[in-house]
Amino acid sequence: MSDGHDTRTQMELESDQLAHTSADRKLAESLKSEIDPAIAKSKQTRPAYKSKRDALVQRWNGQLAELVLLRQDIVAVFPTWDTLLKDKVCPKVEEITAQQKVVAGRRGNHEKAVAAAAAQLALDKAKLDAWLSVDSWIAARLNDVDGQIKDIRTLLGDEYQIWSIYLFWFKIVPTFAGLAPKDKAVEAEAIDGRTSCKDEVKDASPVYLVEEGGYPTAVDAAWAAYEKSRKAKLEADKQSADDLAAELKKLKDLTDGLDDAAKDALKQKPDSKK
Repeated sequence: MSDGHDTRTQMELESDQLAHTSADRKLAESLKSEIDPAIAKSKQTRPAYKSKRDALVQRWNGQLAELVLLRQDIVAVFPTWDTLLKDKVCPKVEEITAQQKVVAGRRGNHEKAVAAAAAQLALDKAKLDAWLSVDSWIAARLNDVDGQIKDIRTLLGDEYQIWSIYLFWFKIVPTFAGLAPKDKAVEAEAIDGRTSCKDEVKDASPVYLVEEGGYPTAVDAAWAAYEKSRKAKLEADKQSADDLAAELKKLKDLTDGLDDAAKDALKQKPDSKK
């Protein structure tokens, strides 16, 4: 029996609003065509995640114990691992960051805005998709961690065992730590300890082992972020282009039209001056 409280999620409430809004019907219909399938998918995923979460958490805890031991083994072989990463790997990471700045510098303000909006939209869409398949998404990431642990174990003692420090701190740790349940976040961070490269922005995991009861809120938040970035991308696309190509076209139009513009200007009566 209902107690009178609306138990619908924010996504369900918004779907109803979109169905009855009179403002910008085209956008509303476009959003509704996406939100309704997302609602249906989340309703399928929630019971699946509920039934699998305990096993996923148990599996994550087992990997945590294994990674603590693996870290000890790597540090025993490479006690200066952090310095090696700063000296050898960070310059390669920083080359990418520098090139990104070069590319950004070649863009006009409009191009920058569109590129930034598109990148944020892609991130938020990926995050929403991950939450809508959270049980299988996390299971796949844990499979990746299992495979990478085996790869490092194979490398240790081998000619190229130094690769293990890159695989551990740049591949396994970001993936694994990002999945941590909230009550295990500190333990997950403890296996990292790497000094960040200059201007490095570490990618955040789109999802984590949220409590089952927190799943609807997480999906609502992911949808809200996606909707916001979707609208921002549409707005960015509407702005007047001010990139180099547009400026070059304007210059060509002005140059080609100089004769006519000059003639038109000369036809104008001069202002009377006394």
